[in-house]
Amino acid sequence: MSKALPPILNKYPNVIFDFVGFVHGEKIENDLTKLVKRFPERIRHYICEPSEMYRVYQSTDVSLIPTLYAEGTSLSCLEAQACGNVVISTNIGGLPNLILDGFNGLLINPCVDELVQALDKVMADKELRKKLSANAVQVAKSFDKVFWNKRWRSVIKKILKNNIQCVM
Repeated sequence: MSKALPPILNKYPNVIFDFVGFVHGEKIENDLTKLVKRFPERIRHYICEPSEMYRVYQSTDVSLIPTLYAEGTSLSCLEAQACGNVVISTNIGGLPNLILDGFNGLLINPCVDELVQALDKVMADKELRKKLSANAVQVAKSFDKVFWNKRWRSVIKKILKNNIQCVM
C-alpha cells in the first residue's frame, strides 16, 4: 500500500483514496498512518456500517478489492459494480467469477506493481472507465435478488414436477 499509492497520487492530483473498514494488522495500520500524514487531504480512513456502504460506492469511481485470501461471491464487488464502479480486484477465490478481465473490471495478481499498473490504466483512459463501468452494472444485474428468486423457484418447480428426490 505504501509503495502503490504515492505514484498514483503524484501523477493524478485529483485522485482521493478512501479506505473503508477495519484495519487488519499493525503493518497495514502503520502504512495507512504514514500515507494519511503524507497526503492528508487525499487519503481518508473511516468505518462505515454495511447498510451504508452503497453511499460510499455511489461517491466513488473505482473500487479496489485487493484480496489476498480466497473468498466466495464478494458482496463488496457486486455492490461496487451495481453502483457503476470500475473494480480492480485480485485474481483470487470467487472474484474471477464476478470480474471478466477487461470487460467489467480488471483482475490482477496480488502484486504492488500490477496494482499500480491497473490503477494507472483506468486513470489514464476515460473511455475504458466508461466501458468497464457500464459492463459492471449489467453484470451486477444478473445477481439481483428478484432474478435469483425467479431462477430458484423455476428449479424447485422443475424438481417437484419431475418428482426428483433431493436431500438438503
